[in-house]
Amino acid sequence: MSMKKHAFLIMAHNQWALLEKLILLLDHPEVDIFLHVDKKAKGFEPSRYLSLVRFSRFTLIPRRAVHWGGRSQIRCEFDLVRAALPGKYAYYHLLSGVDLPLKGMEEILSFFDENQGKEFVQFSVSPLDQSYYSRFIHVHPFQEWMKAGGLLEKLQYRLVRLQEKAGYSRISVKSRIYGKGANWFSCTHEFLSDLASCEKELLKEFAFSRCCDEVFLQSHLLRTPFRENLFDKSFADRQEAIMRRIDWERGQPYVFRGEDLEELLSSPYLFARKFDYERHPEVVDQLFSYLSERKSEPLYAKK
Repeated sequence: MSMKKHAFLIMAHNQWALLEKLILLLDHPEVDIFLHVDKKAKGFEPSRYLSLVRFSRFTLIPRRAVHWGGRSQIRCEFDLVRAALPGKYAYYHLLSGVDLPLKGMEEILSFFDENQGKEFVQFSVSPLDQSYYSRFIHVHPFQEWMKAGGLLEKLQYRLVRLQEKAGYSRISVKSRIYGKGANWFSCTHEFLSDLASCEKELLKEFAFSRCCDEVFLQSHLLRTPFRENLFDKSFADRQEAIMRRIDWERGQPYVFRGEDLEELLSSPYLFARKFDYERHPEVVDQLFSYLSERKSEPLYAKK
């Protein structure tokens, strides 16, 4: 059993029935849950979720409008981290609202006890190839408002190309190291406290950027001694680095369905994304039923 509690930080914007099942599966005496729901989201009923948990402390943090690939995503992650840091948790786990655990909470907490002090951060490559630098050294003025394939996206693309041709850079990247990987993580209190202490500088560095929710945390970690604590130091885009099953070969990412249940249950990973309860409810219901049967609620009640 975990010696210190864990915080689960959830970013959600839809799939309310799926979110309910995620929260029910996370509910545990050694777990506190912090939820952010996109301010733009429709149909969210806070009271429905506040009454769900029996063992965890549940916190709904103030809502902000979050836009894909924009700085608001980074701000949202900082909001969740800052809300949870006073609890001084052993680990902080960032999940999306369309994730689910693949193991029971006892097994998940035991895994992190056995690996206490390791940082579960994924890197697709390190150091980051300079061809990616355009995402943060150039100004992407419409990232917070544009839609895929829309006029603003096309205009932004042209503006970035003009900046490249003119040799313009909004920040100096000399002697700075950058990394990139999945934005989902499981990190220690010590590292996230250090990250939060640099929030102002990081938000400035990645202002008007594109998809740098996959860059800011990795870059900060590489610049600190915490890089020595990585669970996976291969820098090879390995899912083991964050213990999450995410299938990019069959989709962007692939949405798990009923025929994938056996694969998920036999997986060595602790969490998986993504799921869609409206299109493929069968895999969600089966996974939820399997894990619910293994919850040690009599044991919980004694704590």
